[in-house]
Amino acid sequence: MSDLLSEKYPRTYHFPFSAGTTHDDRIQADWQGILPPELVLTEKLDGENSCLKADGVYARSHGAVNRNPWASPVWDIWERVGHTLGDLHIFGENMYAVHSLEYRDLEHYFYVFAIRDGENWLSWDKVLEYAHLLELPVVPVIHRDHFDEKI
Repeated sequence: MSDLLSEKYPRTYHFPFSAGTTHDDRIQADWQGILPPELVLTEKLDGENSCLKADGVYARSHGAVNRNPWASPVWDIWERVGHTLGDLHIFGENMYAVHSLEYRDLEHYFYVFAIRDGENWLSWDKVLEYAHLLELPVVPVIHRDHFDEKI
């Protein structure tokens, strides 16, 4: 099964020119080849990669339901919307616990960055639509643009 169809959200690679990379980061060497007609650049929040599914809340591995205490705010969201999800998998950053960065004045503890319907990843416009319907914030958008040709 390809990474695009796997249960967990695929790893996010760094660009060769990304600031702050470390020895264990994965680098996307051929980055120009990945540019789609539309590119949405979002802020990578320093939280726990989590997923809301109809049957519960999962951390990045999706191996088991996440029952860690710091997942409780995401479970609160699941209690509100879990019964409506069907085949939707809502991927987001759980910002409840402090990781490398401490955020101040967060509006919410869970920020959506992607949604999959069954095996299909949704467009950013659909992500925005579903996030609005579910009353969930999305990660900050840094830049959104259409490309007529590769850089």
